[in-house]
Amino acid sequence: MQTNSLEGKVILWIEDDTSLRDLVATRVVQEQCIILHAEYGADGLRSAAAQKPDLIMLDIQMPGMDGFEILSRLKADAQTKDIPVIMLSNLDDPESVKKAIQLGALDFLAKSTETPGSIVEKMRATLAKSNAQTQ
Repeated sequence: MQTNSLEGKVILWIEDDTSLRDLVATRVVQEQCIILHAEYGADGLRSAAAQKPDLIMLDIQMPGMDGFEILSRLKADAQTKDIPVIMLSNLDDPESVKKAIQLGALDFLAKSTETPGSIVEKMRATLAKSNAQTQ
């Protein structure tokens, strides 16, 4: 298996927009990886701690707990702090991007400008970047 492959990787997608999540999941499963879904922040935090995914895709605007709060909690928890996170949002303003990176996200994607194929490529690149940082 090549290092930039998603084959066998576990991806946790924390997103309340089920239509977007399902659209991208259809493309991502072609990569032979496992997709776990969480619609709410608390569920995502529990899944991250229990499943230890290889990558977390995290929306910013969600009911209850927003993605920035979830990211802060993930990075503060010894069990989940090293899991790479890609933030997704329709808010692609420079302040949101800056805040996401400062809180520990490895990348930031604007939903409105990405395709399922480009999201898969970002997943691969982020996992490669994360692997390089831990070696």
